[in-house]
Amino acid sequence: MKPTTKSVRVKGVNVYYNDFDDGLPDDPVIDGLKNGMLYGESNFNFLNLFMEYEAIPRKKYIFDGGGHVGTFSVPCIRYGHNVIIVEGAEGNFECIKQTLEEMEKNDSIDYEVHNSILSDKKRNCEFSSTDGPFGMVVYDEDGALITSTMDELCDGKEISAINLDLEGGEIEAILGAKETIKKHQPPMLVEFNSHCLGLNNKSPQ
Repeated sequence: MKPTTKSVRVKGVNVYYNDFDDGLPDDPVIDGLKNGMLYGESNFNFLNLFMEYEAIPRKKYIFDGGGHVGTFSVPCIRYGHNVIIVEGAEGNFECIKQTLEEMEKNDSIDYEVHNSILSDKKRNCEFSSTDGPFGMVVYDEDGALITSTMDELCDGKEISAINLDLEGGEIEAILGAKETIKKHQPPMLVEFNSHCLGLNNKSPQ
């Protein structure tokens, strides 16, 4: 079923999302949006405590890997930070672009948004979903997609913090960010989902 792109105004921002209109429950992020909540805001607030403690300037970039429809990045921007967003699901990526382009009409904001998949090096792959919060990388030598690394996407940028929510792809993403982490030593907020990590023969440990 082809989704319908909709928007909901949350905390002064029109946030775009894809709604499948099939009568089934939406993903929890979209359910939160419909009830006026930015699902990623609490994660931003938590990460921002570390940034404020270390007196990190706001005009550096927060890296948001696995941006979904922007519920983490929108609070970053509203608080005055620049962002680099990476999202593998094309439908989510288009929603993020619409949200940020509309925000840009009313304010001068600095951001990059990439429809890409993070890993430790360039690899062929597929992505398991075009929408929703649970898309994950599937490595395939014949895959039509090519992964990117955080080091590549952050080259030449000052990175203030990193947020990763990649449904099991976090370890490869960190291995592809060695230079970025070494250079900037940013505070990092990383999801470790035991089930998804297990699908990649990894574990939280």
